[in-house]
Amino acid sequence: MASIKKITGSDGKPSQKYHIWIVARDELGRKKRVHRVGTESYLESKAMGDALEAEFNSPPTVSEMGLRELLSEYEVIRRHRQRSARSNHVKETLSRISLAINHCQWRNPDDIREGAFLDFLAALRAEPEAGRFGLPRSLETINKYITAVKGFTRWICNSKGLARDPLSGIGKRDASVDPRIVRRVLTNEEFERLFQATLNLTEGQYSFRRLNSNVDLAMYLLIASTTGLRLYECWTRTPADFDLDSPTPTVYVPASYAKGGRADWIALSPNVVDLIRPWLATKPPHEPILKGAIHRSGGWLMRKLLAATGDLAKDIEPIPFETSDGRYDCHALRHQFASNLTRTHPIPIVRLMDHLRVVDAKLVMRYTHVELAERQHDVTNLFVPGQPPEEVARKVARKVAR
Repeated sequence: MASIKKITGSDGKPSQKYHIWIVARDELGRKKRVHRVGTESYLESKAMGDALEAEFNSPPTVSEMGLRELLSEYEVIRRHRQRSARSNHVKETLSRISLAINHCQWRNPDDIREGAFLDFLAALRAEPEAGRFGLPRSLETINKYITAVKGFTRWICNSKGLARDPLSGIGKRDASVDPRIVRRVLTNEEFERLFQATLNLTEGQYSFRRLNSNVDLAMYLLIASTTGLRLYECWTRTPADFDLDSPTPTVYVPASYAKGGRADWIALSPNVVDLIRPWLATKPPHEPILKGAIHRSGGWLMRKLLAATGDLAKDIEPIPFETSDGRYDCHALRHQFASNLTRTHPIPIVRLMDHLRVVDAKLVMRYTHVELAERQHDVTNLFVPGQPPEEVARKVARKVAR
């Protein structure tokens, strides 16, 4: 609020013009007093004071805001909206945005240029990715950077009033031309070998720090391959989450553990219920059914279990972890579940999306591995118009002879 008054001069007489004082802050945020001389009219001087206060104390425009300040605010909002308590998505997103800002040397929103960001993506694509044996970053990784940075600039436009999104013209790359991790599924006979080999493991052959028995790991394979639960979702379930006595047996996944941030009840097969009931009875009701630190793909664990399939008989080769069709890690159990659903009977894509708890039909197609022989069986009885095949073949032969 501006202070407006006349001051008394050295002669003891009040001044003819009003004087205006306001409290403002400098560039470092420190308070300071600003003085101006108004007019002889109080109303005019008050209007000058209000305009002066608005000039000094008005919030900065979006062009004057620093990107670091905006990024800090964006972090608070993203963490508030974070769907899953265990997800590192916000941390990874902010790391990608910060890397782009540093590389492009952007200071404020007006510095953001499409060309500079494309140069950053090109440099990122050429740089070898850590832990990938010197391979350049995949197009899937590049798409994650595009999604992160464009989400930040779109938020600036919507929340801070930036005139237009400077990166609106940049689209995602086609990641299907550069796959890095391709997963496969096992046949029913191969999966039976894997299950039996896990049950026959001896102590010391399995598990990280020997926290889980061979039966625990076999039950994990059974539950994951018949429910589609992700590795972390399955690993953190407790016996209390399993409702085995209901007419429709289910396992409950809280929203804080689900990748989609939504609580779900997963249907259980009656055959699975009969196998896991005595095993769950031996577990504490409110402790995770499996213990120990795990990698998100569980590749190290599945390598050990697949290697054990060669111990069932001397003349049997172990099931390989990786072939030309792809690898078989713990996440491939989710692919196994989706593929087995489609193998048993035709199932609508919407129902399959509900089983897998995803909203993208394209993602569902990545989980279902349909063999070429199965596709051939599907098209065998297709309607073909025209005469009998023998008659059509004779007509075609006569045409060729001419």
